[in-house]
Amino acid sequence: MAEYQQKDNQGSLFKNTNRKNDQHPLYRGSALIGGQEYWISAWINEVRSGEKAGEKYMSLKLDVKEQQQGGASVSAGSEEADGFF
Repeated sequence: MAEYQQKDNQGSLFKNTNRKNDQHPLYRGSALIGGQEYWISAWINEVRSGEKAGEKYMSLKLDVKEQQQGGASVSAGSEEADGFF
């Protein structure tokens, strides 16, 4: 069976089976954007006021995947990983 290879400007989300509280994402996954790999976290939220009150939407957060440097993992743009993955 061939190994899955992610294509540029595409990603995948999967249900988060390790979710412990409401702050943890409902879905997690990864994407490849412009040749850079990202982690994706997703939550289902609801509009609280205005014309679209009650309408559900998906909120996303993308973080650059950690890169291995000299045996230690370093996340581009930060010194520590946020612990989602």
